[in-house]
Amino acid sequence: MLAASAASAQERLWLAGTELAPGSSYSYAGLLMPAFGGHLGEGFIQRYWVDYLTYRYDSDGRRIEAEGLGAEAALGYVTPVGSGQLSTTMGILYRDTTLSPDDPDSAARGAQWRLRAQVEYNQPVSESAELGLLGSYVFGQRGYWTRARLGMDVGPGLRAGPELILQGDPDYRAVQYGAFLAGLQLSSTVQAGIRAGIREQRDESRRGYVGVEFTGHW
Repeated sequence: MLAASAASAQERLWLAGTELAPGSSYSYAGLLMPAFGGHLGEGFIQRYWVDYLTYRYDSDGRRIEAEGLGAEAALGYVTPVGSGQLSTTMGILYRDTTLSPDDPDSAARGAQWRLRAQVEYNQPVSESAELGLLGSYVFGQRGYWTRARLGMDVGPGLRAGPELILQGDPDYRAVQYGAFLAGLQLSSTVQAGIRAGIREQRDESRRGYVGVEFTGHW
């Protein structure tokens, strides 16, 4: 929700993107809208999300290939904190994960309904730089995803900098470190971003990753 603070009370925001790495991928599309008289910069918000992911891990000497389709509806609240902004959401997540070969001990296996909590905090650290922190946790699966970004102004509307991502669950753990560029203006209402770096996963060799992100409002 990095673009939420720039949206006006009447705006609704859509987001989409994909990330690719050898042995893993993640694609998503989502909507952010005001709720209960709030707006995307402050007050209640609602989030709707669909995604598709693939990954692999080793279990008892076997290589397990996983793929899952998910959907989430969440309600949250955005509030200013000093010169920064804090957003928290809680949602109901449905995910159907297929494992090949089957791994009956995996908490991610099969169709599951679970709660997912998400927290995001954005804090200016200077006139031209902002720290962005984002984390989510899936209860029952013990799945987590966290990201830290330091974005620095590099041109009109453009922001670039390093990013660090930690993610995993009891089956796998991965660390990604790289760089991003955001704010590429495609039209008056649509922006794009690109990102790339290195991914390190338990039981895997070091590999690269690339991603693209889009945001728009109406």
